[in-house]
Amino acid sequence: MRVPDRASPARGAAEPRPRSRVAPLVLALLVASAIVTAACNADEQTATTASSTTTAMAAAETSTTTTAVPTVPAPTRDGFRVYFLRDCPDGDRDASTCRVAVGELRTTDGDDVARAALDAVLAGPNDAEQAAGLSTNVDPRTVVNSFSVTDGVATVDVIRSFETANTQPQVAQVVYTLTQFPEIRAVQFLIDGETNGATGVPPVGRDAYTGWAPAVLVETPTLNAFAPTELVVAGTVAADVTRLSWSVLGPDGSVVSTGTADAAASPPDTGGARRPFGFAATTGATGPATLVLTAEVPAGSASWPLETRVPLLLG
Repeated sequence: MRVPDRASPARGAAEPRPRSRVAPLVLALLVASAIVTAACNADEQTATTASSTTTAMAAAETSTTTTAVPTVPAPTRDGFRVYFLRDCPDGDRDASTCRVAVGELRTTDGDDVARAALDAVLAGPNDAEQAAGLSTNVDPRTVVNSFSVTDGVATVDVIRSFETANTQPQVAQVVYTLTQFPEIRAVQFLIDGETNGATGVPPVGRDAYTGWAPAVLVETPTLNAFAPTELVVAGTVAADVTRLSWSVLGPDGSVVSTGTADAAASPPDTGGARRPFGFAATTGATGPATLVLTAEVPAGSASWPLETRVPLLLG
């Protein structure tokens, strides 16, 4: 039997082209490139996320380990400070060796807290403050003629009994008492309406009376204050104080807790300006106690006294 011949294209018809292998290859390369690009983008995104997470964790760690330095509380009607004198020899009206010190916290029902503070410092220390060794150089007969505050300057007009052989100690008491208020930077003294050389003719601030402060002036806690066992201590130190150590003594004088603190937020100042300090101390004690702060100064320093004691009630 004859097998039929395969059909052959008609003469003149185009031969069918063989199927190209280039297009599938290009397609495969494009798909592979897309996959690699996606993978790279994913890796980059993962790295960015990890970097962001690391940065956030570092920021969180920094924020949790940074603590603010405690500062002296601003005075209010519910609590303001009064500055008297310490380390005064008996019978020494000139009080040339005295240093200012904070008495017990005072309160007032009135709106003029600064005037209440002025009246309190002129009235002198109470029995508890005297028992702690505080005194005043203000003559008890002193009367205030007028008191006002304008543009940061408190004008205090008093009668002549305020003036003594050495008026500087009582001027320092009033200056420190009034400049605890943020709105008062200096005090202008008048004696019966006139400026007086004994009290100073121009307005004066604390910087003019740094020599009347001890090496360590504790402004919080105040004398005989009720304080938590986690004690916050703040005040100012003399310009040349390099180190500050503290201890808490029990009623029998035994050391309950002790430690050291930064003397100030800045290095010692040879210009003479006092510097703020502040720290928190875990005392681990309750009941009557005494906070003791001791300053270290270079040899030959005029800063004195180097130790400050503040009786407290911890609880």
